[in-house]
Amino acid sequence: MAKSRRLQPPYSLLIVVMLFMGLLR
Repeated sequence: MAKSRRLQPPYSLLIVVMLFMGLLR
């Protein structure tokens, strides 16, 4: 499971940034 997670890209981080930008806008 750890390997699978490591392979997956940091999508959560990207979503958080997008949400933050939208809120700031």
